[in-house]
Amino acid sequence: MRGAEEARRNYPTSKALKVCIVGPKCSGKTALARALAGAPWESGRRYTPTVGVRIQEVSINKNTTLELWDCSGDARYEAYHPAVASNAEGLILVYTLSQPKQKLELEKWYHDFAAANHLPASVCQIIGVDTGVNNSKASAMEGRLAALPHMVLVLKNPEANAQLLHVLDGLLQNILKRKRSQE
Repeated sequence: MRGAEEARRNYPTSKALKVCIVGPKCSGKTALARALAGAPWESGRRYTPTVGVRIQEVSINKNTTLELWDCSGDARYEAYHPAVASNAEGLILVYTLSQPKQKLELEKWYHDFAAANHLPASVCQIIGVDTGVNNSKASAMEGRLAALPHMVLVLKNPEANAQLLHVLDGLLQNILKRKRSQE
């Protein structure tokens, strides 16, 4: 990752950086978390709902670890959102393009995770997952979400992993810039 060198130079102390991956049920959060952590895409993988939260760790350098908090989209875990969101330094909102209702739910997820931590738009990212089933098109976000970066990830595209790593790298750079400005 290009950001690893920047992290090595500018964040010398041992630290874990926390990024929450949130969104509605069955939107592809776990697949994205696994891909960002370096696991290959598994097409046809049987769906297994996340129970509460699953944490994937990615070593950025010998002193810095990126924690990807893959949060369940099930409403029964909503009471835990404040605890899970606590100390988050970045946010990835995920929805499936072919499920228009999911896009409408993102405002609540944004409120529960980004607004609760006063995260600026620079450390938040929206990813619309295109499964290639219905040739869905991304539409513009509205309200507070309109200010956030938004990308469409086509899972059948061989460049999907490279696109994801590029997004994560940019997000990591923005988190590090924010941390330096707060110190």
